[in-house]
Amino acid sequence: MNLDPTIPLYNPSRGSDEAFLANFVARRAELDALVASLRATAQGGAARHEIVVGARGMGKTSLLRRLAIAVGAEAELAKSFVALRFREEQYNVISLATFWRNCCDALAEWCEAEGRKDLARRLDAVTAQGPDLAGDKAEETFLDVCRTIERRAVLLLDNLDIVVDNLKEENWRLRTVLQSEGGPIVVGAATQFLDQSGDRQAPFYEFFRPHVLEPLTQSELLSCLRALATARGERGKPVLSILERERERALTLYALTGGNPRVVALIYQLLERADSREIFADLEALLDQVTPFYKARVEEYEGANQRAIIDAVALNWDPITSNAIEEKTGIPLTTISSVLNRLKRDGFIEEVQRSGARAGYQIAERFLNIWYLMRHGTRQLRQKLRWLTLFLTKLFSEADLERMADESRCATEAWSADWRLAVEEPHREVVALRLLPAEAALQLKLGRRHTRKGDHGAAIAAYDELIAHFGEATAPEVLEQVALALLYKGVSLDELGRREEAIGVYNELIARFGEARALLYKGVSLDELGRHEEAIGVYNELIARFGEATAPEVLQRVARALFYRGATLRELGRREEAIDVFNELIARFGEATAPEVLRQVAWALIHKGATLYKLGRREEAIGVYNELIARFGEAPAPEVLQQVARALFNKGATLYKLGRREEAIGVYNELIARFGEATAPGVLRQVERAHGARGRVLADYFGCFDEAEDAYRAAMSLAPEDDMHRANLAWLLLETGRATEADPLIAGLTKRYPAARELLDAGREFAADNFGLGVKHLAEALDLQLEAGVSPSFEDLLRLLRLAVARGHGERLIAWFEESGNADRYAPVHGALVAKVRGEQFLRDLNPEVRKIAEKLYAFLSRPKTEEKAAERPRRSAKPRGRRKN
Repeated sequence: MNLDPTIPLYNPSRGSDEAFLANFVARRAELDALVASLRATAQGGAARHEIVVGARGMGKTSLLRRLAIAVGAEAELAKSFVALRFREEQYNVISLATFWRNCCDALAEWCEAEGRKDLARRLDAVTAQGPDLAGDKAEETFLDVCRTIERRAVLLLDNLDIVVDNLKEENWRLRTVLQSEGGPIVVGAATQFLDQSGDRQAPFYEFFRPHVLEPLTQSELLSCLRALATARGERGKPVLSILERERERALTLYALTGGNPRVVALIYQLLERADSREIFADLEALLDQVTPFYKARVEEYEGANQRAIIDAVALNWDPITSNAIEEKTGIPLTTISSVLNRLKRDGFIEEVQRSGARAGYQIAERFLNIWYLMRHGTRQLRQKLRWLTLFLTKLFSEADLERMADESRCATEAWSADWRLAVEEPHREVVALRLLPAEAALQLKLGRRHTRKGDHGAAIAAYDELIAHFGEATAPEVLEQVALALLYKGVSLDELGRREEAIGVYNELIARFGEARALLYKGVSLDELGRHEEAIGVYNELIARFGEATAPEVLQRVARALFYRGATLRELGRREEAIDVFNELIARFGEATAPEVLRQVAWALIHKGATLYKLGRREEAIGVYNELIARFGEAPAPEVLQQVARALFNKGATLYKLGRREEAIGVYNELIARFGEATAPGVLRQVERAHGARGRVLADYFGCFDEAEDAYRAAMSLAPEDDMHRANLAWLLLETGRATEADPLIAGLTKRYPAARELLDAGREFAADNFGLGVKHLAEALDLQLEAGVSPSFEDLLRLLRLAVARGHGERLIAWFEESGNADRYAPVHGALVAKVRGEQFLRDLNPEVRKIAEKLYAFLSRPKTEEKAAERPRRSAKPRGRRKN
């Protein structure tokens, strides 16, 4: 595929200012800092000379161009300064005279653009002379012209380190000019800090104020992609859709590319074209795009020793020592040291601290390393990268890491609840039946009786008989029963899965009676059939036709239609639109009093919070949950209180995800205290979930095993058949040295994924110090998770590793991971395990891509801090301790 010419990748200087500004979406904080510094100088403050330091592709050149545009666009700055830009590599600067000639040339370009042709000719006359003839004249002419135009020059110097290094002793003269009254201000860029910055005897010791361009964070990456997509209008819509529905694609590529802004532009183009839905296909296409640039970067080094050392560093991927390079290449250590020093100066590699005393070396631009691995690596190395990509895809899928699965299903749950409500509606027609002919009343009762028994076939036959006998009646009370018969017939067909027939019945009801409920159920049926856009159209029709009605039962349908429209948009991944619909529902019906309408408002708030969470706006989600709790905390209706309980649980889960675990426990405690004595099943479900979540946090993050056990058993008492709570308790018992008590729990687990069950069996064997059997089950679990596409139970896997280490099997387990190949397949897991066994400093031995994930897993493995002692605790008696039996 071809690159989009409107998004410069390697030459930010090309293209119009308008196009450049539309694509400038990163480094805004750094731009604001540089502009603020110039404003302070314009207002009489001392001039500050700046240097922007960052690796290639981090946005240095783009930032300099954006600063030049800002100087020209802001009246106060334009009055005081003229921003002069230069070519990126000023290879001709080998003397100060040449430097000033380049400045004269840049200033002449500005004068010509401003119509000051006399000044431009004067400057051109200097640049036409050779550096030997120009001498000090170039400097004098440049400074004199600056005084004539009454502006200070802002010299935007890319590769400032090259300029300074080439000027050598002439730097003292340059410093004198820069410090003179009204002298030029330098804003430079470099891939590394100037050597002179730390040398007290050097001209530019601590002279330039540094601004370091760090890699973009995940949130910055997503913000940049979203800003690019928004600015590009219709062309950007596919990217906005992906960011809402498939954020893990962008996040996985982020982890592999290291937050490099240049690569962000490449990522954007991949997502905009949406050539492939596979992460690895995206990565391969991205690698293909950077091949010409990276190939040229490597080929800048022509010496055989240089190429061999680059090859050894890149193919190792993890930081490599100079001794290891010697072993791989056979090059003498003295030669390696000199080559490494040059590569470091060039910013091609970087020196990093490892676990041991010796430093390690890695490719500085991480995506270049990925490219090198894929282009030059062995089959095993390329497979290693593929495994990491798949691992990250799973890891970034929130469903794999969170215990909020039913949150993603709450729209479906809402529909099911409404269908039950429709089927079991408590004799709403009784009053009308008293006014009907006895035969019609009995026939409708018969159908409803069959419906309540679940015999939908018999119910449909009864409704059909009523419709056939009374379909042509004119009495309003009779026609009401015909309408109800059609409605209930449609519902029964839906319950039988005959949704196309149900839609036909709803259409007949709508045509004959304009029934709001029929429109509502038709929309739901279309949703169940996956015809979501048609369903949204039906909901819109209901809202348009009945939105101004005053009858409470009709307004209930309108509120439900609004909710279903929002829920369907959310299911389609159109989350921002869904939030707008939920806000509309809340605004229109927030002051209602009817329980059914309030229920929809509460559902809208729940879904709004969940949608904000999915968008990564977690603090906003917590605010929505707080709003729901405050608004409905004292509501009498059980169905509304259920949403209050759900909001409390979701708030706790969100705080947990944000790492605020003590606050999360506080919210779970609040939920349990408020609703622990409730009787409504929906409310008790949230209490049960709170007990389970509280137990996990207490056990896994604080080591409070007794409290966690109480929490798990409380959850089990509310949901005896739930395997998750039983499994969590089994892990706790294994970790606290009570394997005998865990055995019956593990044996009774029937609904766990095969991989999760294999992990528990492995845990049981490790607890009994049967290492061979333990790794056999572990191997089965890892194969199932990787090959069958089953979501990995990362928490269970980490619990297993923690247990094995506590039992003294850490080194053997590390060796098994390496011998079995799982050290490559599960590189972050293996890295975290090594750090757990040998010390946190061993995380430094990992390449940055793997280390970012391994650090998170290590944080889980590292606590509770007393876990090793916990494994040695005396076994408790198996005698019951007075708890309720499960």
